[in-house]
Amino acid sequence: MKNKTATPTLDAFLASQAHPLEAEIHEVRKVILGLGPGLREEIKWNSVSFRNENDFFATVHLRSRTTVQLILFTGVKKKATAETGVPVEDPAGLVEKWLAKDRCLVSLGKGAAFEVSPIVTERGGVTSSRDHVRARRSVTRTAAIIGDAASGDAA
Repeated sequence: MKNKTATPTLDAFLASQAHPLEAEIHEVRKVILGLGPGLREEIKWNSVSFRNENDFFATVHLRSRTTVQLILFTGVKKKATAETGVPVEDPAGLVEKWLAKDRCLVSLGKGAAFEVSPIVTERGGVTSSRDHVRARRSVTRTAAIIGDAASGDAA
């Protein structure tokens, strides 16, 4: 399965939401789709959602109008991680809160405090390019761990 780019249907859906952080959400979409082959986006749960070949692993939290937020999770169907949890390092402090043992809310910022190329900033804002690299690694690792759990590959 090849890596898909933004789709006209998804672009139209997002435009219809008149979201104040639409530009930042488009950047998040590009970054997530660029994380690896086989990733794609779809409209699910009335939002932009991301999946790998096996299952969904992330959804943009469109109700948040003040900061870009993602809900990362281990898939649609209940897995063992719902009881055991998913070990995730978060040195950049991007996880806003754990919604369940296998689902977390990640805040990525907005406007000047939001950068996706090189990626996202820490919640408190930009402090250095080193923090951007740490934040990128943190989000990438978190998405990879959650995506692996969605595939059933997590330990």
